[in-house]
Amino acid sequence: MRGANGDSGHFLIKTIIRHKISHAYEKKQKYKRRWDIHKLENKDKKKEYQEYITEKLKKTERKQDVNDEWINTKNVILEAAKEEIGEERKERNQDCYDECQIAMKEKNDARKKCLNKETRKNREEYEEKRKIARKLCRRKKRETWKKKIEEVKGANIKKNVRKFYKEVKEMSKEYQQQNIIYSYKDEKGKILTEEKDILLRWQQYFQLFLEDELQPLEETEKENENTEELEDIDKPTYEEMIEVISNMKNGKAPGIDNITVELIKNGGPELLQRIFDLLLQIWDQEIMPEEWEIGIICPIFKKGDRRECSNYRGITLLNNIYKMFTCLIRVYNRLTKYSELTLGEYQAGFR
Repeated sequence: MRGANGDSGHFLIKTIIRHKISHAYEKKQKYKRRWDIHKLENKDKKKEYQEYITEKLKKTERKQDVNDEWINTKNVILEAAKEEIGEERKERNQDCYDECQIAMKEKNDARKKCLNKETRKNREEYEEKRKIARKLCRRKKRETWKKKIEEVKGANIKKNVRKFYKEVKEMSKEYQQQNIIYSYKDEKGKILTEEKDILLRWQQYFQLFLEDELQPLEETEKENENTEELEDIDKPTYEEMIEVISNMKNGKAPGIDNITVELIKNGGPELLQRIFDLLLQIWDQEIMPEEWEIGIICPIFKKGDRRECSNYRGITLLNNIYKMFTCLIRVYNRLTKYSELTLGEYQAGFR
């Protein structure tokens, strides 16, 4: 088959293969937006992000309902992230790419010319273009690797451990086949391919971890004995919230709201004050936003058959502002003696 460039003197063979493909493989992965957080390291971009949030929050009316106030605050943060930061995209060395593309195009044109009319001149021209393209691609590849090595060295000097290991992993990893599984086994070993059946199977699997431990709460009299003492608990302070936020680690996956820790830390004083007022509102009304009750369970494969749910362990992604609120309660021991009466032993080290 002429026309396709295999970069060799051989011609490709065209074949027709008929294969019945399951409909399950036609499903597309759901896309989750990832913010380009690294832009916030730029002082000017950080200032623009804070100014956008400040302006929007001043125009946003405060709500007495906790759910409405949370939705307004969340929308302002996400809108600012979309407008000022944008989504994370893999960078490509465009200059190197363009030069290599031009050289490859010239080589392909020379090859087509040689195929249409093979003369000594056309053959020599094709060999020359081919040699130039090879040398250029190899040189650009060496330059790219050298640049990556300098970035790894810079991350090591700046003690940026996360970036250092990320770059090393990208440079050292080999080709890996994508292990996207579209079918799983139920408890009896039957193969499930329908999405609703798979979700139901995962739901049943994760419930098995807790259903043996969860028991109806007894001794309600002990809870009622301390109800009067609950009124004397001090409210969280702004300084405590700032300390909790500063101690939260960067680079962690967000919850269902898609708000990362970096978006909160770099939001400016107006956003922090608005979040603090929301936390006090939740404290006084004793009502949490409904969205905070939702967690994203991510199955992490360990070993064995990928279609067996028992070979996975789940982690739950929660909203970061919800985690701030729980830290204000837990770290400062506000409700420790009361929570011990209600939390079961299944919580283990997370009690």
